[in-house]
Amino acid sequence: MHVIVVGCGMLGSMLARRLTDAGEDVTVVDYNPTAFRRLGDDFRGHTISGTGIDTEVLARAGARECSLFIATTGSDATNLMAAQVAKLQFGIENVLVRIYEPAKAGVFAADGFSLICTTSLAVEAFAEAIARAKEDSQCTS
Repeated sequence: MHVIVVGCGMLGSMLARRLTDAGEDVTVVDYNPTAFRRLGDDFRGHTISGTGIDTEVLARAGARECSLFIATTGSDATNLMAAQVAKLQFGIENVLVRIYEPAKAGVFAADGFSLICTTSLAVEAFAEAIARAKEDSQCTS
């Protein structure tokens, strides 16, 4: 399966490495070429410098053959725009989008994207950890 990951920050680079380790054909797109250092010297995928909202950049990344598109930049607007380009310009069906702002999830879910709100996920993880800490402190009191 050919996968395009837009954004080579911590999340994008870790996903790209995990996908290539699983044998997937991965191309990472980032506007900052120094970000590719996060992938490591042994990264078996491909890298393209450019923005994930540029149709020419995405075409070079293999968007016409893409099975899965993942937008992981630090900008909700960029991620949502890249997802729209992937879906509307290239017909990519499987589009995953990282967002920070929970309110945007409802607005864009209707567009057929799988939205992953890292803020909501972190809040849930913290809430579970707090509940466990409370239980542990009650057991030792």
